[in-house]
Amino acid sequence: MKNYIGDSVYCELRDQNIILTTENGGFVPVSNTIILEPQVWKALGQFVARAQSDPSLQGVQWWGYRHSNQTIQCKRWFGDHRDYTEDCEGNRFVLKVVEPFWAVNQHAAMLHLQEKLK
Repeated sequence: MKNYIGDSVYCELRDQNIILTTENGGFVPVSNTIILEPQVWKALGQFVARAQSDPSLQGVQWWGYRHSNQTIQCKRWFGDHRDYTEDCEGNRFVLKVVEPFWAVNQHAAMLHLQEKLK
């Protein structure tokens, strides 16, 4: 029996294989089929577990600084080195900068910044 798992993707277990299909609610024929053998879906499960705990697999980087009013400013980093170098150098409101780092989410990034900016 097919189970809808989201984003037009359906899943079913057949002969120890996971069958993934994409379709539009049964109105359009199956457009893609992927058959995952047991060793592949085990590897996929391991990847998901790793991705949930390894921020570098999620592709999100952060940087931050301590403001002169003593608050910590937490910023997403999109690859422009000027964000934390030229834009901060000589800025009287920036006391200390933490260069880009990986974090799972903003909360984890803020915890990292709090530790680095003690």
